Amino acid sequence: MEFIPEQVHYEFKRGMYWTRISVKLDSGEGIILMCASKQYITDRYNVSGTIDERHVQRWLADALEEIKKEGKMIRVGGVYKKTYSFTPEGHANAEEFLRGITP
Repeated sequence: MEFIPEQVHYEFKRGMYWTRISVKLDSGEGIILMCASKQYITDRYNVSGTIDERHVQRWLADALEEIKKEGKMIRVGGVYKKTYSFTPEGHANAEEFLRGITP
């Protein structure tokens, strides 16, 4: 299984970092859409100032490691969505946001 992440984007209105990851499987390809709230990255990585590229890349690397462990859940032609937040409202906001992203 090969994971090919795109650039991480920031959605200012919702305060979300998000990316699309192509997953090459033996028999085809799947897609992962994932996002993290700004608050999640700030709290998770103890950011005291502005979130910068190294914080975002650390989140991406940690998320990819977690997803690799869950790899059996990814299906050919499927879209897997993963959200990162510390609150139920944050997860709901992230899920709503990801519904608007084209896989």
